[in-house]
Amino acid sequence: MPKVSIIIPNFNHQPFLKQRIDSVFNQTFQDFELILLDDASSDDSQDVLKLYLSHPKVSCLLINEVNSGSVFKQWIKGIELSKGKYIWIAESDDYADSKFLETTLSPFSYNDSLGMVFTDTEKVDYQGNSLGLVSKSKSILADLSNNNDLINKSNLSSYLLKQMVIVNASSVLFKKEALLQLDFNSLKKFKNTGDVFVYLGVALNYDIFFLPQPLNFMRLHERNTTKKYKRNGQIYKDKLLMLDYYLKDFHDKNINKADLLYFFKSNMLFFADYMMVKTIKATVNKMVDFNFISKTEQLKILTVIFIYKIVTFNGRPHTIRKFFKFLIKNT
Repeated sequence: MPKVSIIIPNFNHQPFLKQRIDSVFNQTFQDFELILLDDASSDDSQDVLKLYLSHPKVSCLLINEVNSGSVFKQWIKGIELSKGKYIWIAESDDYADSKFLETTLSPFSYNDSLGMVFTDTEKVDYQGNSLGLVSKSKSILADLSNNNDLINKSNLSSYLLKQMVIVNASSVLFKKEALLQLDFNSLKKFKNTGDVFVYLGVALNYDIFFLPQPLNFMRLHERNTTKKYKRNGQIYKDKLLMLDYYLKDFHDKNINKADLLYFFKSNMLFFADYMMVKTIKATVNKMVDFNFISKTEQLKILTVIFIYKIVTFNGRPHTIRKFFKFLIKNT
C-alpha cells in the first residue's frame, strides 16, 4: 500500500497539467500513488492525462463523460479510490516544490493529534512568475506562529472563520481518517467553499499544523473558478450553507461567539444580494436556538435585511445600493 494518495482533479487546465504532474513525480518522497480525474474537460486535457496512463505511479485515470458540476464530487471520488494513509489533493493548475511531501509528512510522525498539515504558498501568474508569498499578504499567519503554528478547537474560529489562513487546497496534506469523518453528502452540495467546509470539519476533531516554508505554488489566472463564483453569488450561498451546517458543532465545541458573528455580519448583505432571505432567516433562527444571538439581536438583523432588500431591489442605481450597504456596515 502506498503511504500517500495524490489526487489531481482536473477540468480544462490543459496548459498547466504537465507542470503539475511533473512536480508530483519529482517529489523527494516517492511512496505514493497518483489518481488522475478529469471532469469532462472540453480542451485537450484528456489527451495530456492519457500520456501518463502507463506510468507506474498512476493507479487510475477516470474521465467523466458528463461534468459533475462540483470539484468536491471529484475530491470524494478520489478519496474513495485512495489506498494511502495520507491524501494530497493537488489542484491541476498549481504545482509544488520537490520537498512538499517529505516536509509535510514529518509533523505527522511526532504528533498523532494532527489531521492536516499545510505550508506557506507562493502566488504565481499564468506563466509561473512570482506574485509574492501568501504569508506576506496575510499578517494573521505571523500571528499563528505565536500559537505554535497550531490550529485547534480553541482558536479555529480566528484562523478558519473570522479570517481564512489556508488559501489553497494544494498546500494541504490530509490524514485520510480525518477526511473519512466528514459528511460527504453535504460536501457534494458545495461548488466553491467546500474546501473551507473540509478544513472546519477536520479542525473540530483534529489539530492543524502550519509549516512556514513556501512549498506550494498557486496559479492565479482568468480560469480560476472563484472569480466566477463571486460574480454569480455561489460563493456566498456556499458560505451560508457551511455556517448553517456547523452551527450545532460550533455551539457544542464552545467556538468563539464574536468570531462567528463577525463572519456572519461580514457576509450578511451579500447573502441578501443573492436572494437568500429565507435561508438567512432559518440560519438566524438557529443562531438564537444555540445562544449565539439574543431574540432582540435576531429582530435587528431581520429588520436590517428587510429594509436592505426594499431599498436595494433590482433597478435601484448602484450608487444607492453601495451607499446603503456602507451605512449598514458602519452602524
